[in-house]
Amino acid sequence: MPQRKTLNRALLIVTPKQPFYDWVDEVFAGREVDVMDECWTGLIDQDWEIKELERFLKANYAMIFEDLLEGMCSFPEFWPEHRSWILFNQWFDWHYSSMVWDFLPDKRIRREAY
Repeated sequence: MPQRKTLNRALLIVTPKQPFYDWVDEVFAGREVDVMDECWTGLIDQDWEIKELERFLKANYAMIFEDLLEGMCSFPEFWPEHRSWILFNQWFDWHYSSMVWDFLPDKRIRREAY
């Protein structure tokens, strides 16, 4: 068994719910679309309490929302105009994992601008 190590980060995962897929169907009506089964994933502070995580989400939900919308449709004019915190929670679930395992500890982690 390979040596396992953890990263000093926690994982935030945002997954689409049915309203997101309904929007995809509406935007691409009548066309076959390869709907992504992807999710949005971010590394966050492993020491955060749920309150801090919720604060982070409330401060950054617009970016996450737009990342997920753009993953399906790169034309913002087709995105919902009012992307509120309430709508974000109607369209997406989020999950938190306090343990992030690194199964490739000998491979350097590379950061890239996006």
